[in-house]
Amino acid sequence: MRRQRCRGRPPRLTTRKVVQPTELADALAALVRAFEVRFGRPPGPDDPIFFDPDADTPTPIAPAWVHDQLAGAARVAGVDPRSVDAAAHGDADLLRRLTPDEPEQG
Repeated sequence: MRRQRCRGRPPRLTTRKVVQPTELADALAALVRAFEVRFGRPPGPDDPIFFDPDADTPTPIAPAWVHDQLAGAARVAGVDPRSVDAAAHGDADLLRRLTPDEPEQG
């Protein structure tokens, strides 16, 4: 059985430029600078973006630490910290009960 050859030009590879809001670009640049200060080198492709600043080597932040930070921020903002758990576990019903003043998205 003969193999058929692909006729025409091969598919063209394209790239797209993603536009980032200035705040996001600034935040990412600050993370890169913090990484360089802590570890003495720029982050590599296998390094975590959000790293443990107390670790001797680039280590991802523990999920419990992230949860504690989000819960603390929720308290400061006057939001029930249980909403952090509800969001983390995808509990939309609990989120609605905890935020009754929020308009429903339809």
